[in-house]
Amino acid sequence: MAGTVTLSEKGRRDGLLCYSIDWLSDASGVVSGTISQIEGTIERIVYLPNTESGTQPDDNYDVTLADENGLDVLRGTGANLDEANASQVVTTGGDASVLPYATCGLLTLAIAGAGATNTGTIRIYFRR
Repeated sequence: MAGTVTLSEKGRRDGLLCYSIDWLSDASGVVSGTISQIEGTIERIVYLPNTESGTQPDDNYDVTLADENGLDVLRGTGANLDEANASQVVTTGGDASVLPYATCGLLTLAIAGAGATNTGTIRIYFRR
């Protein structure tokens, strides 16, 4: 694995779970790891770059979370992320291009272009 990944449960309410993925890139600006706890229908994804000088990701870094078929359960929403501003995707509602995504099984996190030893967080809200 490249870089480090730390997964923690951030909360539960009315069947909705939130998991936080804290990451630290290696010297080449990449992160990889596996996650087995996120199973259900993903309803919201939040990308939070660290905004502190010296550990802020490089601009336009990319995040994917692939299922056992190699398909990105983030549906491409982690491409070209901003280094300074949080962003989110809500999978229910008006955006027909981002439908709720069901996942079950091992997921593989990959982050590229983040710059050396930089950090950030991804929050995933899902229903089981």
